[in-house]
Amino acid sequence: MKGLLLAAASSLLCVAAVTVVFRIVDVRRRAAAMLGIFLATIPLYVSAYALTPADLWLLPERLVEPRSFLCGVFGLFVHAALFFGGWLQVYNLAERGFSLRILIDIDESPAARSRLRRKRPATAAGSAWGGCSTRGSRGSCPPV
Repeated sequence: MKGLLLAAASSLLCVAAVTVVFRIVDVRRRAAAMLGIFLATIPLYVSAYALTPADLWLLPERLVEPRSFLCGVFGLFVHAALFFGGWLQVYNLAERGFSLRILIDIDESPAARSRLRRKRPATAAGSAWGGCSTRGSRGSCPPV
């Protein structure tokens, strides 16, 4: 139980640090910054696990794992799962999901198609378009 509680605390610390960094600093590579912050929380988890007692000063005896190494490794696994399977995925959905929907809406708008038709001859002498004239045409046209 100690590993789980410390993993949850480390995960919340990681999210708080990411929030503070993203609010204060203009970060270009946000996913890489999140990974760096997560990696910085791993030594904090290990230190907290090593320095705290098995019962965390409040757990009943039945919730204390007798094999502390196993509990520590499991907590580290849970911490990584919360980050990679939880916080990082939520960030990717929030950051990229909405902007992707906007790009799709812009691409499907009639104004965007008319601008695209005007720009076709200017792109590598039209070779990138391979003579495709409509979006749904078959043959050598790349899917759009």
